[in-house]
Amino acid sequence: MAEKKPISFGKRLLFIGITLIVLFLIVEVILRAYFYQQYGNSKMASMEFLMNVRNSLRPKMTPYSPENQKKVRPDSSDAFNDLVTKETALSNQYEYKPWLEFKNIDYKGTYMNISNGIRKSIPEEYINPASTDTLLVYFFGGSTTFGFNVADFETIPSYFVDEYKKKFPNAKSLKVVNWGCPNYYSYQELMLFTKLLIEEHKPDIAIFFNGLNDFWFGKMNYSSESFYSFYFRKSYFALRPPSTRDKWFTDSLQNLFRTPVGLSEKEFSDRLIENYFKNIERIKRMATVTGTKTYFFCQPTPFYKYPNQMKDPMVFKDTNTRFNYIYPIIEKRADSIGNFTFMGGMLEKEPLYPFVDGFHYAPHIHRKIANEMLNKVEKDLQ
Repeated sequence: MAEKKPISFGKRLLFIGITLIVLFLIVEVILRAYFYQQYGNSKMASMEFLMNVRNSLRPKMTPYSPENQKKVRPDSSDAFNDLVTKETALSNQYEYKPWLEFKNIDYKGTYMNISNGIRKSIPEEYINPASTDTLLVYFFGGSTTFGFNVADFETIPSYFVDEYKKKFPNAKSLKVVNWGCPNYYSYQELMLFTKLLIEEHKPDIAIFFNGLNDFWFGKMNYSSESFYSFYFRKSYFALRPPSTRDKWFTDSLQNLFRTPVGLSEKEFSDRLIENYFKNIERIKRMATVTGTKTYFFCQPTPFYKYPNQMKDPMVFKDTNTRFNYIYPIIEKRADSIGNFTFMGGMLEKEPLYPFVDGFHYAPHIHRKIANEMLNKVEKDLQ
């Protein structure tokens, strides 16, 4: 009887390889049955599984750090600074909103409160018992108007009421409404303002505070789209709901900062400026429907006339942000535009830390901004 020849090393290797591939396919099929009921993000369920394992092994870190709060609010307690930052992180979520694509979720906290798209103001009104009239003032803007990383009583609208009460104790009663929403810019605020007018809101005065989102996240302004427009289009046509963890999503956000291919930086920046001013004119035309007085303020940023930018431990250190081209042009045109104020240079001699994070203002800057706004709208408050 002839002896069996031993299986060659090559055949053994081939057998092991085929076995591993079959096992992998079996595992992939099993994992797909689980993960694609959960809307997994990777094309391969096994990769999704490995990412979940990796994430579970990572040390759990708190999603907020109150250290910056302590720098700009050194007299406040650690507990206060910690809770303001924690509630900012927890409330920083959105939900779908027709016309506007997204809005803030409702949130109820100790220092952060949002209801039906309105950030709570403390105080929200000044009542003069001798007055039979109440002025209604709406505030529009992005995260700086909203008051990111500050308490309800430290927002611009809250300080506006506080300063009004001090300056005009015998004037009309006053009520403010903070419609600010993170990532909004002038076009989206035009949409929100229009929607409110259709719903028969009749503010006496509307204040718009913009600049950063219009020009830093330039692709939004250029295309008249929202921060999440690309995400929503992808979601609609996707076979499964995408996730903000997807690489295409983070890449699309990075692209909001970049100049479109085929356009020079000057051409792109000029288009952003024109779109910004067009949105202002559109808002003014809409305001004639209710006789609302409109005021526009171009905000300060850490990227323009802030000498301490590179030494400030909080702010972003970006230098190529197109503000050095755009803001001088806006400043030159400011006086030719009715009820428009350029505030881009107000940090040039600021002795204290003006920001609480990469670009959101510290409370004392909110008070300065509110004072400047009050001075500009004074003629319509009497």
